[in-house]
Amino acid sequence: MTAVVDRDFPYDVILTDWYQIGGYNHRKGDVFTVADFDNELDAYVTKIGRMIDRKVAVRATPELIEAAERDEAARKARMEARQKAWEENRRVEQVINSAPANPYTDNPLFGLF
Repeated sequence: MTAVVDRDFPYDVILTDWYQIGGYNHRKGDVFTVADFDNELDAYVTKIGRMIDRKVAVRATPELIEAAERDEAARKARMEARQKAWEENRRVEQVINSAPANPYTDNPLFGLF
């Protein structure tokens, strides 16, 4: 049995840590509503109650949702920057690898004769 006894309980919650539901991992900042559970209120109450009991979810307020959106935008920006850096490094690596070999210095017999 869950400890959720709030009178206006089915409310939106926001994750404060990662959590797995139905085999899918959800990140900190994800928001869950009754609509996420296809209006199956029993499933919503059970799963959300379990999240609250395990201290991985809190009631979603506009401020928390806004902060989560900012965090998500910053995370996406970091991922895009990381991807661009990787692509640039890969491009430079391809240019270096496609350069013609120097027949004098790349020859293992160079300098023996």
